[in-house]
Amino acid sequence: MPHHGHHHGGHRDHKSRDSERRSGNSNDSGNNSTHSLKNYSIWVANPVSFVAQTPQQDPKSPHITLKLTDGTNSPEADINVKSTSQDSRLVYWTNNAFVHPITQQLESLPLGQKILTPSNGQPSPLALDFLRTSPALLDLSAGTILPATGNDTIESTLSTILNTAINQKAKVYLWGQAYNDSNGESGIHDIHMNQGNTGDFTDDVFSDGSFVVQFEDHWEAVFLAFADQEVPTDDETGDPTADAKAFDQTLSSSSSSS
Repeated sequence: MPHHGHHHGGHRDHKSRDSERRSGNSNDSGNNSTHSLKNYSIWVANPVSFVAQTPQQDPKSPHITLKLTDGTNSPEADINVKSTSQDSRLVYWTNNAFVHPITQQLESLPLGQKILTPSNGQPSPLALDFLRTSPALLDLSAGTILPATGNDTIESTLSTILNTAINQKAKVYLWGQAYNDSNGESGIHDIHMNQGNTGDFTDDVFSDGSFVVQFEDHWEAVFLAFADQEVPTDDETGDPTADAKAFDQTLSSSSSSS
């Protein structure tokens, strides 16, 4: 199955962690200065299949490409396997018995994309923030850092939940930056924490990416970040605060032999 790894630099005035993968984003016309991830969305769909790129296939930015159907479109979700930063490792949190009030709101959503626009200065009730959503979505201190290669990678961790979701025809809810490319492809990427970045990556609050799976009798959640992202972050901008520390300083790495 061909993978569309041929996208040029984004035409955006900001740089998300995945912006180099997408071009001709037709939804990107308006300038919304208060929300730098302009198409921050949730996409509700059923997973169909996935292809996992290895770092050998795409040394710069390998992804798991998850094919979806929402009854109308056949979007794709691009899930990072490796960071483009000098530290290429990811941090992950999985919860295979996810219980949170947000699931009640999710259940009533129709299939398809919903842009999570803030209103009256308040984030959308469905917007996620790893640091600010209350009650907390995850225990930040319980994350595990995984290398991009070796026996124990994010790819092997995610393959299990994705295969189960496909086999059981489960429903997936994906948060991130939606795109509608000029070549007709649509989908969602930046499915990871979108704050606490250093360098020229965009930060924002209540714009974190994630995905949760609704099985018949339980929910499972996956949260991803990059090892060089820093917390805590500023409540207005999402930029690292003066005393912020990177995950690679505060979390233990998975002992993976490569």
